[in-house]
Amino acid sequence: MARRRILFACSECEAALVWPVDDEPREGPPATCLYPVEDGRFAEGADPLGRATYVLHPDRMWHLTVDPSGRARCPEGHPVGTVTTGQNPPPWFIALWQDKVTSRRMRGRV
Repeated sequence: MARRRILFACSECEAALVWPVDDEPREGPPATCLYPVEDGRFAEGADPLGRATYVLHPDRMWHLTVDPSGRARCPEGHPVGTVTTGQNPPPWFIALWQDKVTSRRMRGRV
């Protein structure tokens, strides 16, 4: 049986943002520098303003772009989240806003 994956896309234009990840969120505490998200996984969390997020490893970037301010955008330019940094040197994370992305469960390859 093929392993199930999830693909996050912009809710406004449906453009894919990141490479597919395991369809089950990582269990445990929210993603931080002390508790990083492994490549190929995601975690549910919240940004400093309390906005619900999906947190992913930066190696998952696909069609997602990041502007100099750290805002993550879809290929059409819609804001979909932020890129966060922690301590220096960073592990850093993609934090997609749950209200600005949709998810698609899939099988196989993209």
